[in-house]
Amino acid sequence: MQLDELKKQAAAILAIPDFIGDFANKSFTCRSGGAPRNRVGVPEVHRASHFRYRTNSNGNAERGEVVVLCRDTGSRDSNKRAILVTPEGVTFVFCYWPSSPESFDEGELMSPTL
Repeated sequence: MQLDELKKQAAAILAIPDFIGDFANKSFTCRSGGAPRNRVGVPEVHRASHFRYRTNSNGNAERGEVVVLCRDTGSRDSNKRAILVTPEGVTFVFCYWPSSPESFDEGELMSPTL
Protein backbone atom coordinates (compact mmCIF):
# COMPACT_ATOMS: atom_id res chain seq x y z
CA MET A 1 0.00 0.00 0.00
CA GLN A 2 1.30 3.44 -0.91
CA LEU A 3 1.71 6.15 1.70
CA ASP A 4 -0.91 8.37 0.01
CA GLU A 5 -3.48 5.56 0.13
CA LEU A 6 -2.68 4.91 3.77
CA LYS A 7 -3.11 8.61 4.61
CA LYS A 8 -6.51 8.69 2.86
CA GLN A 9 -7.68 5.66 4.84
CA ALA A 10 -6.40 7.16 8.09
CA ALA A 11 -8.19 10.45 7.37
CA ALA A 12 -11.46 8.58 6.70
CA ILE A 13 -11.11 6.70 9.99
CA LEU A 14 -10.33 9.85 11.97
CA ALA A 15 -13.39 11.56 10.43
CA ILE A 16 -15.73 9.04 12.10
CA PRO A 17 -17.30 10.90 15.06
CA ASP A 18 -17.31 9.25 18.50
CA PHE A 19 -20.52 11.05 19.47
CA ILE A 20 -23.54 12.42 17.60
CA GLY A 21 -25.91 14.14 20.00
CA ASP A 22 -26.93 11.61 22.68
CA PHE A 23 -25.53 8.70 20.66
CA ALA A 24 -22.03 7.27 21.07
CA ASN A 25 -20.00 4.52 19.43
CA LYS A 26 -20.30 1.36 21.54
CA SER A 27 -18.09 -1.70 21.06
CA PHE A 28 -19.42 -5.26 21.36
CA THR A 29 -16.77 -7.98 21.47
CA CYS A 30 -16.08 -11.69 21.66
CA ARG A 31 -12.72 -13.07 22.78
CA SER A 32 -12.57 -16.22 20.65
CA GLY A 33 -15.73 -16.54 18.54
CA GLY A 34 -15.16 -13.73 16.05
CA ALA A 35 -17.24 -10.58 15.64
CA PRO A 36 -20.75 -10.71 17.13
CA ARG A 37 -23.56 -11.44 14.67
CA ASN A 38 -25.88 -8.58 13.74
CA ARG A 39 -29.32 -10.25 13.53
CA VAL A 40 -31.30 -6.99 13.55
CA GLY A 41 -29.25 -5.26 10.86
CA VAL A 42 -28.26 -2.17 12.83
CA PRO A 43 -25.84 0.10 10.94
CA GLU A 44 -22.26 -0.74 11.91
CA VAL A 45 -19.48 1.82 12.29
CA HIS A 46 -16.78 -0.89 12.31
CA ARG A 47 -16.47 -4.69 12.18
CA ALA A 48 -13.29 -6.72 12.63
CA SER A 49 -12.03 -10.19 13.51
CA HIS A 50 -8.41 -10.95 14.37
CA PHE A 51 -6.71 -14.32 14.65
CA ARG A 52 -5.86 -15.26 18.26
CA TYR A 53 -4.84 -18.93 18.26
CA ARG A 54 -5.38 -22.25 16.50
CA THR A 55 -7.19 -25.18 18.14
CA ASN A 56 -6.99 -28.88 17.32
CA SER A 57 -10.72 -29.55 17.19
CA ASN A 58 -12.53 -26.22 16.63
CA GLY A 59 -10.39 -24.37 14.10
CA ASN A 60 -9.12 -20.86 14.58
CA ALA A 61 -10.14 -18.70 17.52
CA GLU A 62 -10.68 -15.06 16.55
CA ARG A 63 -11.19 -11.99 18.71
CA GLY A 64 -13.99 -9.98 17.14
CA GLU A 65 -15.62 -6.61 17.50
CA VAL A 66 -18.55 -4.72 16.06
CA VAL A 67 -19.02 -1.00 16.82
CA VAL A 68 -22.47 0.60 16.65
CA LEU A 69 -23.60 4.20 17.13
CA CYS A 70 -26.31 3.89 19.79
CA ARG A 71 -27.54 4.97 23.22
CA ASP A 72 -28.97 3.15 26.22
CA THR A 73 -32.73 3.67 26.57
CA GLY A 74 -32.60 3.02 30.33
CA SER A 75 -34.97 0.06 29.87
CA ARG A 76 -34.33 -3.67 30.10
CA ASP A 77 -35.85 -6.57 28.20
CA SER A 78 -37.38 -9.62 29.92
CA ASN A 79 -33.89 -11.19 30.10
CA LYS A 80 -32.57 -8.12 31.97
CA ARG A 81 -30.40 -6.96 29.03
CA ALA A 82 -30.03 -3.22 28.41
CA ILE A 83 -32.17 -2.07 25.47
CA LEU A 84 -30.18 0.14 23.11
CA VAL A 85 -31.41 2.30 20.23
CA THR A 86 -29.70 3.65 17.10
CA PRO A 87 -30.27 7.13 15.63
CA GLU A 88 -32.48 5.40 13.02
CA GLY A 89 -34.77 4.14 15.81
CA VAL A 90 -33.74 0.47 15.68
CA THR A 91 -33.87 -1.10 19.16
CA PHE A 92 -31.63 -4.03 20.06
CA VAL A 93 -29.87 -5.84 22.89
CA PHE A 94 -26.46 -7.49 23.05
CA CYS A 95 -26.59 -11.13 24.02
CA TYR A 96 -23.33 -12.84 25.03
CA TRP A 97 -22.62 -16.53 25.60
CA PRO A 98 -19.28 -17.37 27.28
CA SER A 99 -16.91 -19.98 25.91
CA SER A 100 -16.63 -23.51 27.22
CA PRO A 101 -14.15 -26.36 26.68
CA GLU A 102 -16.31 -27.41 23.71
CA SER A 103 -16.99 -24.07 22.02
CA PHE A 104 -15.89 -20.49 21.49
CA ASP A 105 -17.77 -17.58 23.02
CA GLU A 106 -20.55 -15.96 20.97
CA GLY A 107 -22.23 -12.59 20.76
CA GLU A 108 -25.26 -11.34 18.94
CA LEU A 109 -27.08 -8.04 18.42
CA MET A 110 -30.72 -9.08 18.50
CA SER A 111 -34.26 -7.82 19.09
CA PRO A 112 -35.26 -7.32 22.72
CA THR A 113 -37.42 -10.00 24.32
CA LEU A 114 -40.44 -8.28 25.85
